[in-house]
Amino acid sequence: MLITVKARLAVRNCMMLKPGNTTARRQLHGKIEIIRGKASEYNCVDCGSEAYHWTWIHNTDDEDIYNYTPRCTNCHYKYDFSGERNPSTKLTWAEVNEIRKMYATGQYSQYDLAKIFHVNQMTICRIVNYKTWRHI
Repeated sequence: MLITVKARLAVRNCMMLKPGNTTARRQLHGKIEIIRGKASEYNCVDCGSEAYHWTWIHNTDDEDIYNYTPRCTNCHYKYDFSGERNPSTKLTWAEVNEIRKMYATGQYSQYDLAKIFHVNQMTICRIVNYKTWRHI
């Protein structure tokens, strides 16, 4: 399986994504492996390929070992950097929801919304057709 350099770096540095004591976090990952087994014994929850990492489910208690899901390296990277967590994003989740609501009224074209939100029309097209920001 081809693993992108970005994904490798992101996963290697994933301890930096969440605040806290990295020693305690490593101990927690060890506890997860003892109780639930290695992530490689599972399939990735996103793509179905062999998982390599236990991934913390965002906005849940990170001390609960059942708030971790198995993911392959590429999906782990995509999960950690999707939506607002992506450093190059120009929109927030609230803005994406607003775009979808405004477009659904039929009063705004994709071009109108692109001007209002200062993004490209193709970005609006992908949002309203759920090609991007699918998780909300």
